[in-house]
Amino acid sequence: ATTATAAAAVNDSDDTFGGALQLFTPPEVPPKVLPLIFLSGVLVRTQFPRRQRVRFYKTILQGTILAPFKPVRFRDAFVGDIVTSLVRPIVDVVFTVTYYGAAVYGFC
Repeated sequence: ATTATAAAAVNDSDDTFGGALQLFTPPEVPPKVLPLIFLSGVLVRTQFPRRQRVRFYKTILQGTILAPFKPVRFRDAFVGDIVTSLVRPIVDVVFTVTYYGAAVYGFC
């Protein structure tokens, strides 16, 4: 009798836990779309900075791009080094997006 009671208690806790999981994972969102949802927020945040930072980024990038035609300041050289170092991570992001498209959706 004690084994049956313990099994019933385990089944009750599984139902409660399963019910909680169903609350947090809606069935209408397919699992293939979840990485796109998570990464889209990060990509939008990095490509479109907040309004108060736009002038700062414009000044920084303008000085770096125009460096061959004007005197170079330390800031321009430093940002140029950072942009040069970003080549490998950007290649990794492009590979990830391409792999995701090919493996999940059959593109390419």
